[in-house]
Amino acid sequence: MWGPGIAALVCFVLFRKNHHRTITFWGSSKTLSALFYLFPMLLLAFTDPPAGQFLLAIFRNPEAHQVTPGLFLLDVAVRFCRTLGEELGWRGFLQDALRPMRLVPRFLSIGVLWEFWHLIVRTDHLSLSQLVGVLAISYPAVILFSFIIGVAVERSRSLCVAVSLHAWINLAFYVPTKAVFVVLGISILFWIFLLWRWPQPSKNPVPIAVPTTGGAGFLLPH
Repeated sequence: MWGPGIAALVCFVLFRKNHHRTITFWGSSKTLSALFYLFPMLLLAFTDPPAGQFLLAIFRNPEAHQVTPGLFLLDVAVRFCRTLGEELGWRGFLQDALRPMRLVPRFLSIGVLWEFWHLIVRTDHLSLSQLVGVLAISYPAVILFSFIIGVAVERSRSLCVAVSLHAWINLAFYVPTKAVFVVLGISILFWIFLLWRWPQPSKNPVPIAVPTTGGAGFLLPH
């Protein structure tokens, strides 16, 4: 999953003089970015205690057949780092690099490239008819997700937001359990609230005092 991330790191170096970054790791709020990722994961653990067993993909406790709190938190961190590899490329670099484009063609382009990156994985060992069916579903879905993540990142300027949404898309796809969808529904409302409350840069410039021609007073520019 770090192919796009490695490409982004290389591009950051090659185009450092011309590439203007507006999207950063924490965006405009470190606290809200951390909550955006951690709240749903911890909520799932408390809502369904065995949740760690299907969240955990690498580290397991074979003796107890359970996931300890420490291993669960470790998996949360590993899952974040894995997803960060993709999002560093799609939203961390490409969303800024394509900023001269308008919103719709920009997110559409990212969605097309994003799904093309998964093409071999999704279409391996498929017949032609199956291939057409898979692509007919996957491309519109990934383009839609590209718009959703892109708009959220535009408001927050946070790579953590992109990683959080991407991680839960994967989780809902690979682990379609009742607990996952219930927590996802709650999290969507929580995410909307956070994005609504997210601090935004001021659009109005700070008035600068300008001396009048007589030198006796100051004018404030409109």
